[in-house]
Amino acid sequence: MYGREKNIQLGAGIVVLLICLVLGGIGLSLWGSTTPPAFNTPRVINTIAINNIQPTAEISRPTSSPRPTARPTISPNSQSSGSSSSCSGAVVTTSSSSKGNYLHVDPCSGSEYDLGPLADGTFAVSPNDIFLVYVSAGDGTVYAAKIGSTTLTSLGNLKRDHQFSAFNRNETPSFRLSISDSVVTIYEDVFHQNATYSIPRKITE
Repeated sequence: MYGREKNIQLGAGIVVLLICLVLGGIGLSLWGSTTPPAFNTPRVINTIAINNIQPTAEISRPTSSPRPTARPTISPNSQSSGSSSSCSGAVVTTSSSSKGNYLHVDPCSGSEYDLGPLADGTFAVSPNDIFLVYVSAGDGTVYAAKIGSTTLTSLGNLKRDHQFSAFNRNETPSFRLSISDSVVTIYEDVFHQNATYSIPRKITE
């Protein structure tokens, strides 16, 4: 009996010893390994705070637009000795109303104004833009006025002076005017006649 229990204890001790040897070998194999266990290292992502980033201003290139070139316009019922875009002479135009015709004068060097009312007629501006002449086709009165003045000066009356046959025969005359220095020549194209009038120095100078 005593010998049997001793054999059991001896067997148990051998089993314990084997278990210790197995565990010790496993421990030594783990301790002697040169490769450290792998750990899941979190990735670090560099971030930039967008609050501190200033927006880049877009640089726009100026675009040049062609400037419109002013062109002088002359009414069919106007006369001017200036031909350039700058004002270089008086411009006279006609307009009509219930009271009669008006001459609108732009002297270039002063304020614009009107002459009239006048009966239907024909006008011409002197080559030097100093004065104008107006001939009424209704009563034949010949007027002259200095540019810049609102006063019309009568030079004569074609109808009263019996200068043209058109007035004597109750025909409507057709006039053309030619100014040279201080003399105006009036041409009547219906009966092909002409007459001349001198213009006072107070108007031509």
